[in-house]
Amino acid sequence: MNIQDLTPLKDSVFHYSKNRANPIWNVYNLTDNKTVHINEEDYVKKRSVLFVDDEREILSSIKRLLIDEPYDILTSGSGEDALQILKHKDVQVVVVDLNMPKMDGLSLLKAIERFNPNIIRLVLSVSSDSDSILSATNQGKVHRYITKP
Repeated sequence: MNIQDLTPLKDSVFHYSKNRANPIWNVYNLTDNKTVHINEEDYVKKRSVLFVDDEREILSSIKRLLIDEPYDILTSGSGEDALQILKHKDVQVVVVDLNMPKMDGLSLLKAIERFNPNIIRLVLSVSSDSDSILSATNQGKVHRYITKP
């Protein structure tokens, strides 16, 4: 079984062993009771996370914070640019600030859900207004809401 076979797997349990010398994903398929070991290089590095925030300092901080993580970190300063990135890149997770000029975070989340409902959508925002949180969760089908520190 190769990496292309694993991407659409359902009924699988994934376990990550972070060993600096040889990071491995152990994938146990519940359907056929087989375990496959995958190098981090082959699997995890293919996953992309897009952060969307109009504050460049926040985006720079996030990139510095996640520099050693096994993901392709993409950033965008606006909702419009984020949609262009999504058209050209295979992105699995999008993290959006709600309070942005032009296209606000909620509008972007709705557009992402229409574009590709399989993308995991998270909100990272200073807004602690319960109406904003409820709207983002219900209308944008957000998986998690994280408050900025």
